Amino acid sequence: MKEQGQTKRFDVYKLVSYMEKINYIWWCLVGTVCFWLVNLPLALCLVLLPLTPANLPFLLIALLPTGPAFLALLKTLRQVETNGQVLRPFFYHLVRETRPFLRVWLPVWGILSLAGANLMLGQLLHFSNLLQLMNLFILVAGTTFFLNYCLLRVFYPQAAVADGLLTTAKLSILKSGRYGMSFMLVLGSFILLSSVSVYLFFFGIGAAALLLLLNYRPIAEYIRERTGQN
Repeated sequence: MKEQGQTKRFDVYKLVSYMEKINYIWWCLVGTVCFWLVNLPLALCLVLLPLTPANLPFLLIALLPTGPAFLALLKTLRQVETNGQVLRPFFYHLVRETRPFLRVWLPVWGILSLAGANLMLGQLLHFSNLLQLMNLFILVAGTTFFLNYCLLRVFYPQAAVADGLLTTAKLSILKSGRYGMSFMLVLGSFILLSSVSVYLFFFGIGAAALLLLLNYRPIAEYIRERTGQN
């Protein structure tokens, strides 16, 4: 009888664990759908327009809302364990954060757009390998910096813009491993899910955001220990 009771209790614990995993899958799905609702022009460009130099301006303009939307998704998934909601918090953070966040996002968008456009045109116009490598480095370094800055804003929203940018730059040296891992997590998520395009479209952004939050927790703890912030 005792062994049966222990088995039943263990099965209940396993069931609770499975339900928590299902919750995360659902949160990723809803969060990703919210992201694509905001970035519907980008989704249409990716589906309907071939990637050619003539269509490049439309793609770059469609990328403009991705920065604020991704920050809102990160903030939502950070708090989802507490409130269990995704839809309303996502649009709340989107409305609240977009205007102040544009001061950082617009320059980053401009740099990444220029580097990406140069990479694409360089293949057609046969730019030198050194120039292509430089554009690729700018694209990767800029994306990695943006991801880590977004994560800093999620864990420490009270930080001023200048302090956040400076701290992110310092972390690229002090915590270079986890700092660089942010880009690898995003790239790896898209590569793994790209084999089934439906999974990539409905879960890719949300899954990458969750992995980024998990990867950044030790960095956030390091910042808290060094600065005394909560």
